[in-house]
Amino acid sequence: MMRMSALVVALLVGCGSDPGPIIDARPGDAAAIDGQISDDAGAVDASDVDAAAPDAGAIDASAIDAGAADAAEPDAAAIDATPLDAPALDAPPLDAGVDAFVCTADGVACAGGTGVCCGGACVTGACCTAADCGPDPAGFVCTSGHACVDVAGTLDGLLWLLPCAPGASGTSCATTPTTSASATMGGTPGVTYDVTVRLRGVIEQKTYPAGCVSGAWSSGGTINGDPYNVYRITVSSPPQTYYVNAGTSYITNTFALDYQQTFRVDAGATVTLFADAVDGAEIRNLDATGTPISIPGTAVAQPYDGQFVQLDVVAVTPDPIASGATIGGGTPSFALRYDGAQVTTIANAPDLGPPDVTMQAWVQVGALAGGFNTVFGRTYGGGYLDSYTIWSMGGQIRTGVAAANGFQQTAVAWTPGAAWHHLATTYDSAAGAVTMYVDGQPVACFPATAPLGYDLHDLLIGADIENGAIDGFWAGPIDEVRVFSTVRTPAQIWADMHTHQLGPTPGLVGEWTFDEGSGQTSADSSGRGHTATLGTSAGDTTRDPAWVAR
Repeated sequence: MMRMSALVVALLVGCGSDPGPIIDARPGDAAAIDGQISDDAGAVDASDVDAAAPDAGAIDASAIDAGAADAAEPDAAAIDATPLDAPALDAPPLDAGVDAFVCTADGVACAGGTGVCCGGACVTGACCTAADCGPDPAGFVCTSGHACVDVAGTLDGLLWLLPCAPGASGTSCATTPTTSASATMGGTPGVTYDVTVRLRGVIEQKTYPAGCVSGAWSSGGTINGDPYNVYRITVSSPPQTYYVNAGTSYITNTFALDYQQTFRVDAGATVTLFADAVDGAEIRNLDATGTPISIPGTAVAQPYDGQFVQLDVVAVTPDPIASGATIGGGTPSFALRYDGAQVTTIANAPDLGPPDVTMQAWVQVGALAGGFNTVFGRTYGGGYLDSYTIWSMGGQIRTGVAAANGFQQTAVAWTPGAAWHHLATTYDSAAGAVTMYVDGQPVACFPATAPLGYDLHDLLIGADIENGAIDGFWAGPIDEVRVFSTVRTPAQIWADMHTHQLGPTPGLVGEWTFDEGSGQTSADSSGRGHTATLGTSAGDTTRDPAWVAR
């Protein structure tokens, strides 16, 4: 293949005191005095007051003994006070076993006791959210047990300095060839954290070809051959490389750096802030007017004679996807293995040729066989082009599209190994942009003018068609191949990577998870009915990939 490279407590305090005489709204009816007693013969003698049928002759003002039953003022001795006794009206908050601490607002210490208010209740612990973890909570998480844990640790305040050598004049100066600072991420083993950092400093700009650039931040990209300095952040797990001084090379003044970015870091991973003075020199700290730049609030005396970058942690939160969220269905069970001569065919269909595309696959690159090795793609034309494809060649993983401005491609360095990796590419026709992802991280971006070109070729997995012949065979297992007619966002691609089977999903036009484990075909779990055939026909054997357990 030829391709370019009330307050409850206050109210309850009085509940144990004697309430005194109780006057019922119907003072003459003994049964109405309290709902818990009825006509107590010992309390109100029926011979003294016949409430049922008063005899006019028997009831005389002089005949009614005030000590027997005074209708106007019931005698306390006649009315049993037991219904008002504390044991009978004992409210739960007064029970010795019930916590009576006052919870006023989340994060506030509970009044009258220990613990913190969280969700309207007092809980044992120090925090409800990370914001409760002291005056500077950046880098802390509040665990499910309401404990403050410093996850970021020494990552906060990470700093490198490139000082100018004494006696410098003009626009540049000699400096330290390289410098770096590293920190180990804390937290719970097996948990991935979303870390938001603030980067401040004085830097010179540099161009990073094929980088996914946002201001001075470049996700991925390559280092060109110019002498301008390389300033980057690397994360050991998940593997990532970011450049923090993206811009235009050959500008001879420095720039103030102050922006925020978020990236993922696994607990226990190493984060390194690195500077490489490529030619042992740097631009002096002078802006376009020749004035030194000051960056207040950093740990460096200002203005600094040289360049520096300081990284401060703004927030740390467990990543919801990588920390146990369940998405989609199914369990990885089987994959298809290609040994350098096999292919899987999905018949041409209109919905497999959309204007916008996202393609995804899991692969294991044990070895790279031959000049080029195709993960999957859709051939276009009679030569060596593809409407969209992912392949490997020359020690790189590559991706490309056949757009109006020809076949456009990009590549990242690759080392074969036994580990599985998730590869993805998006094509945005409106923006005319391609983005390549490895293990959920954007690693390269490049322009490609719409529209994409399509013809009647089938979609192939594990091989390609070059000049009419099957070629470019893959070597290794492939699983969870997907094609979307939409541009998946970085967050969606990260979620897709952690999902074995999406099933019918808006924009998903093909999904092959190879769960059958045997047979000549594999179902399309997208619901679009694009069945995959092992080999090139129902009777193939030599072109059939092998079912392997995953």
